[in-house]
Amino acid sequence: DVILDISDFRQIEIEPRKALQAPWLKSESIGMGYGWRGAGKTFLAMGLLDAITNQIGFGPWKCQDSGPCLFLDGEMPPQDIQERARYLGLGSNSIHPLYAYSDALASQQGLARANLASVTWRDQMRRILITKGVKLWVIDNLASLSSGIDENVKQDWDPINAWLLGLRFAGVSTIMLHHVNKDG
Repeated sequence: DVILDISDFRQIEIEPRKALQAPWLKSESIGMGYGWRGAGKTFLAMGLLDAITNQIGFGPWKCQDSGPCLFLDGEMPPQDIQERARYLGLGSNSIHPLYAYSDALASQQGLARANLASVTWRDQMRRILITKGVKLWVIDNLASLSSGIDENVKQDWDPINAWLLGLRFAGVSTIMLHHVNKDG
């Protein structure tokens, strides 16, 4: 029975959530970053992931919790990811691994396209995230990684939302990047 009187609920010993970047990005979070194409969302995400894998602050924020991270790209050529990673110096003496998944590279190697709408793909990605102990992963970007659904229809997002909540409950934080529409 987990239905408790609020007074009893308040007395439960629950470990506080740690901040991956205090105060805004806590463990077990689901968030979204959005902006115009070319505004720097990917650079921002890569820099943030690098800071967390190195247990250092990012901008004005402080890292209180660190661990392995994953950058999932769904649209860039793998060469562009390499170029950005080199430019930012990613992976140089990190405390924890920073993993990269390029959908383009996976496709070139004959693997199925990454797709948040696919139950099979979600199950495999959950297993990978949990097995690798990923604290935070960034999905770049929703439009390229959610084919087959209408981004504006709640029922299409319900299974993905339930899956993201399951990741949250397993201790994995998620940031999704998205483009603004033509109207901004």
